Amino acid sequence: MFQVRDLGGINRLYVPGEIRIRRGVDPIVVAQGVSELSMADQSPAGKSAVQRGYGDSEPALEQQELKFAHEIMTSPVNSIDAQTPMSEVNLIFTSKRFRHLPVVSTGQDLVGLISDRDTLRFNAAAVLEKKDPSKVNVSEIMVTGILTATPDTLIRDLARIMFEERIGSLPIVDSRLGLVGIVTRSDILRALLKHGPLRLWA
Repeated sequence: MFQVRDLGGINRLYVPGEIRIRRGVDPIVVAQGVSELSMADQSPAGKSAVQRGYGDSEPALEQQELKFAHEIMTSPVNSIDAQTPMSEVNLIFTSKRFRHLPVVSTGQDLVGLISDRDTLRFNAAAVLEKKDPSKVNVSEIMVTGILTATPDTLIRDLARIMFEERIGSLPIVDSRLGLVGIVTRSDILRALLKHGPLRLWA
C-alpha cells in the first residue's frame, strides 16, 4: 500500500501521477521492445562506508523467489535530523556516497527526503547567491509530501510506481508509520540480477 506523508505528519492515500506532476516531470514514453525496468535506473551504484549505503554490492544471496518490499529493503535506515545544516549534509553525501537520505523530526517521524541531486542543485545556487551552507538547514531544501510503502508491498508494484513517478527511492513504514527501511531502484535491479529469471515478478 502506498501513502503520501506530508510535512505535518499527516498521511493520505496516493493518487497515481501526483508526484511526477508536482515535480514537473514529463510523462515517460517507452520505446517498443524496451522494458520499463531496464530504463528505470542506468546510474552506477554508489558505495557506502557504513553499510550498503542504498547502493553498494553485497555477497550473493541464496536463489529464492522474492515478492515483498521487506525482502529487499535496506534496514536499519540511515537518516538525518531536519535541523541538520547543509554543510553537514554535503559531507555525509560525499563521504558515505549515499544517493538518498530520509529526513526525520526530533520525534523520529519521517518529514522529508533529500537526494544527492538536491544537494548538487543547492550547492550550485549557494555559490551564485553566496549562501553559507552551514546556515541553511536541510528542512529548507528537502522534498516533502513523501511517497511511502509498507513492508508487504509487492516488489513489482514498487518498480512500477518508481518508474511512473520518476523517483529513485521509497521509504518503507510500518503499521505505526515508523520508518523501517528504504528501497531504491538499485535494490530492485540488484535483486533482479541476483534472483533472476523473472520469477521476481510472479
